[in-house]
Amino acid sequence: MKRLLTILSAAAIGTGAMAQGEGLKFGAKAGLNMTNLPSNETGYVSKSKLGLHLGGVANYGLGRRGNFSILVELLYSGQGAKCMRR
Repeated sequence: MKRLLTILSAAAIGTGAMAQGEGLKFGAKAGLNMTNLPSNETGYVSKSKLGLHLGGVANYGLGRRGNFSILVELLYSGQGAKCMRR
């Protein structure tokens, strides 16, 4: 497990280094959210809810060396939880 985490971290860092440079580049983001509401004192029971995290990314690199860039993201993130009375 530790080895897998190390490999994934190295891949993420390498991808970030390659993403810099001149010009306009586009990408996508996706993932899962798990939300929960703590409800010890309210008399309600909450269950975790799975939601989506979707969006697009635009990166505009400035300069010849790619030292600076402008990153714009448009994201949708599902939120909330299911609550039931005890």
